[in-house]
Amino acid sequence: MSEKNKIRIGVLRGGIGNHYTLSLKKGGDIISYILNNFPEQYKVLDILIDKDGSFHLNGLPIKKEDLKNKIDVVWNTSHPDLSRIISNLSIPYVGVNSFASVLKDSKEILKEHMKKNNVNIPKYIVLPLYQKDFDGPIDDYAVKKAKKVLEKFGAPWIVKSLFAKKNIVTHVAKTFPELVNAISDIVKQDESVLVEELINGKKAVVHSVIGFRNQQNYYFPLISTEKHSFSKDEKIIIKNISENIFKYLNNPFYSKYEFILTSKGEIYVVNIDLYPDLVNDQSLIDSIKEVGTKHDHIFKHMIDSVLKL
Repeated sequence: MSEKNKIRIGVLRGGIGNHYTLSLKKGGDIISYILNNFPEQYKVLDILIDKDGSFHLNGLPIKKEDLKNKIDVVWNTSHPDLSRIISNLSIPYVGVNSFASVLKDSKEILKEHMKKNNVNIPKYIVLPLYQKDFDGPIDDYAVKKAKKVLEKFGAPWIVKSLFAKKNIVTHVAKTFPELVNAISDIVKQDESVLVEELINGKKAVVHSVIGFRNQQNYYFPLISTEKHSFSKDEKIIIKNISENIFKYLNNPFYSKYEFILTSKGEIYVVNIDLYPDLVNDQSLIDSIKEVGTKHDHIFKHMIDSVLKL
């Protein structure tokens, strides 16, 4: 296919705030993915938003209003709020809309919604970004915050960066000293901290894509990330919960739901993701293989679907 007939995909990455570094990595991955898998069909362009909020196209400054004449569709790996900007420019996009993102990240609202459907989410506490002048020495701060966590719920705990950055270790703490050390480690990396109760049980993942195989919302078969077995009834219950969350999130184009089923039969939603990671998400890759298709078919479906809107 000649260059002028290729569909121009702008991969949007970077942006202001905590999403910047992770977005650079995700955007770089999808740029490489397109170049390696669709060299004849798509022309990929790198849309970088620097930390000052300025737009660049393939390394050169550009006014965001001029993007409409340069690209046909955007794959947004940056902050969901930028999807609104792209939409206002009348450019189709694959990505998370800001409304669904707010619902997903509002843990208290999600918790209340899940409670109505007899589904749990792990107990948690968020420790805002450490400020030396206000919070005092890090070691004292970590002890104080660890006591606050202990007052709310007991061990074991998962301690991680609030924004789930891949370059920051996620800790499992079983004792109070381990909890203190874990909080201190993440604080020293200038990150806000998320502490959650550790739930043990069978782990399952469900992915869904709107419109795939002519279904209004296509649910891939349940995947067990640790090769646990699930009964037919358990699979049905988890799929029904996935459908419920899908409606709660206002029908996102793509969604991933991670569950834990405890030995007592309790079901926990432990993570929700609305960004399709076709490169690094092994559970998505396994789900795609399970139904006899290929990841490039999913990618092409996503691009074709938004271009038809």
